[in-house]
Amino acid sequence: MYTDKQRSHRSQPTRPFTIYRMFREEPEFDVPPPRKPIWPWLALAGLLALVLIVWKAGGFRPTLDLHDGVQHPAVGRTLDAFQLQPLTGDPPPIANADLVGKVTLVNFWGTWCPPCRDEFPELYELAQHLRDKPDFRFISVSCSGRPGTDELEIAASTTDFLRQQRATLPTYRDAQAHTRLALIQAGVVQNFAYPTTILIGRDGTIRALWEGYREGLVDDMLAATLAELKRPAPPNPAADIESVDREEPRR
Repeated sequence: MYTDKQRSHRSQPTRPFTIYRMFREEPEFDVPPPRKPIWPWLALAGLLALVLIVWKAGGFRPTLDLHDGVQHPAVGRTLDAFQLQPLTGDPPPIANADLVGKVTLVNFWGTWCPPCRDEFPELYELAQHLRDKPDFRFISVSCSGRPGTDELEIAASTTDFLRQQRATLPTYRDAQAHTRLALIQAGVVQNFAYPTTILIGRDGTIRALWEGYREGLVDDMLAATLAELKRPAPPNPAADIESVDREEPRR
């Protein structure tokens, strides 16, 4: 049983805001901020001076941007082994001879690859934009994400993806990764990445190669393709010989 004194003590209201107000009150005097050490700035100045010296000496070279396809190390090389089989849409097979005389854009991609899925609508729009040019060809190669994937499974997933995108174009498959392995063995690429897009000139040489995808990359592909289409077609020795044979007078 509490006494009146005890009861009076417990009935006094508490002041819950005391601590809160103490934290919110301004200090009674200004506390000088701690002095920052100067050595980080000296180290930064020394590093900048070193970079400047190396730059002027010619020892610094910018890292190659693999997104800059027209400057890829593979530019100028010839595709010696190019062989693709139809996957969807029932197109004819493609070999090296089918690339001669046309500017060809080949895209290796997969429905399982998020960057490929992001890139596909833009590439499809590019292909539709250039479809009326008789000397241009777009080749879409759908690849599996793991070895040993059944061909029917790749075809089914590709068909579903094309239906979702409302895209009407034939696709191809690289049976047993024949073309991709040939690109690696020839040193065109070190490790095959998805997506990979190759621009091939009328003479069968690589004009640009892009690995991966970023926003605005397909615009670079379109610009490089249009520039290649404007290049004059290389002479065809076989056609010249045939023309001379026809014009030779009969004896």
